[in-house]
Amino acid sequence: MAIIDVYMALTWYNWLLSFLPILTVFLLMLVAKWSGRRAAAASWLAAVFIAMAAFGADWKLLAWSQAKAFLLAMDVLWTVWGAITLYHLANEAGTIKLIGDLVPLWMKDRTLQILMLTLILTSFMQGMGGFGVPVAIGAPLLLSMGFTPIDSVVMASLGHAWAVTFGTVGAAFNALVAVSGYSAQSLAPDSAALLGLAIFPCAVLILIIGQKWQGLRHGMPAVILLTLGMGLTQYLMATAGMTNVAIFGAAIVGTGILFLLRRLPLYQPKNSHILQPPANNIPTKLAMVSVSPYFLLVSLGFLAAIIPPLRNALASLKVSFSFPELSTAFGWIVPAGPGKVWIPLAHSGTLSFFAIFVGGLIYASNGLLRKDSPRRIIQRSLRTAIDPSLGILAMVGLSQIMSHTGMTSILARGLGAFFNRWLFPAVVPFIGTLGAFLTGSNNNSNVLFAPLHVETASILKLSVPLMLAAQTAGASVGSVMSPGKVIVGCSTIGLAGKESGVLKKLLVYDLIVVLFIAVAATVWSWLRGA
Repeated sequence: MAIIDVYMALTWYNWLLSFLPILTVFLLMLVAKWSGRRAAAASWLAAVFIAMAAFGADWKLLAWSQAKAFLLAMDVLWTVWGAITLYHLANEAGTIKLIGDLVPLWMKDRTLQILMLTLILTSFMQGMGGFGVPVAIGAPLLLSMGFTPIDSVVMASLGHAWAVTFGTVGAAFNALVAVSGYSAQSLAPDSAALLGLAIFPCAVLILIIGQKWQGLRHGMPAVILLTLGMGLTQYLMATAGMTNVAIFGAAIVGTGILFLLRRLPLYQPKNSHILQPPANNIPTKLAMVSVSPYFLLVSLGFLAAIIPPLRNALASLKVSFSFPELSTAFGWIVPAGPGKVWIPLAHSGTLSFFAIFVGGLIYASNGLLRKDSPRRIIQRSLRTAIDPSLGILAMVGLSQIMSHTGMTSILARGLGAFFNRWLFPAVVPFIGTLGAFLTGSNNNSNVLFAPLHVETASILKLSVPLMLAAQTAGASVGSVMSPGKVIVGCSTIGLAGKESGVLKKLLVYDLIVVLFIAVAATVWSWLRGA
């Protein structure tokens, strides 16, 4: 048997070795209660040792893999730094507190307030922001409503878990199309349907966390209407070819549903679900000025998504680096080609910093900032960014080591090998979740595992579009509990270094949603008979 055949054999030994770096992250964060930064660094070191000792990696391969990882991490960090700086600018100007005061004015019922900040606001921000931005912005607002820091991060994470695939102007879905060889038209229906169904368990779990079972009973009509309205809007827009703005449309429809529901007697301020609005009305001009950076940010992202000339102009400047072919001593080959393509003008981080600059001028001209505010904003942003930046660098470096040595592929193939065509649909979402946890990205999980699912589904005579939908749905939901995103979410509400408690709680709730998707995909596959 050739060396490569021996290497790729799905033995328990190879599979366990491949799983050890991931297990290290879990154990250190959940059991030893290490910070995300320390756990990620330790797991990176474990991956380096295992790659060299057991998978035939040399220093050349590791060096090139980390060069790729640095480019990927900088792409992520540019978004993270923008989100953190925008938060501190808004906090300095009093915007965070003001938004927390505005929500009770718009929605007098506490249940509707929770749904507005979780399902609607975070999903809207996911539509144009991406990595960690929805939680970095949504969690402080939930905290201002009286929720604990841990619950604030968990609820904000669950709120946009269903929106990741078609969020960030459809980046993860476009990656699924690119690597699978299937058209967007053939993949959109199943993907949009599964992700639309996921809205229901996300909303249910949010209300259980925020208001226990009594709040869930009170909010169930709203949950059902939001699932139907937002899910159907996403489906119609995605299948019509508007995958890049499907989340925007769903969030707008969801907002309309909540504004209609607030007029019903059920959601009038007459019971224990109420969070009373501020005693004094907030001036309209102050409200408009305060939210101007966010409005500008969303407007830029939306216009860039729907106006092709603008989108093409922003995307005209591209920066990329070519990498050589790499291989391990056992024959695992990574083809030569470009690494992460950097599109600086269209990047969500660039749009964030533009919104910060213009928004800062608007704040200053209206007296919301003082002379020493810029210095304070920069200092706070730098302090906040250190831990998540180091953690993200380590996690992305870990993921590249595993993908460059075949460990990621072995993990997925090992999971799939134990299940037949009747049970494999239930496994696919968990494979997607595994990839998203490892890489911190729905996009990267699709790139890693979509080709595998195409091959496996064809062998088992399963529906390829449905299996790819299960992959991206699991990756979408699973991506919100990746250590990198947990680190970012904790960074804006004072939980830096205490991410283990968040991950432990989020893991339980998030896997419930993944299980829901797995059951739906399995039943759907059985009904199709394929």
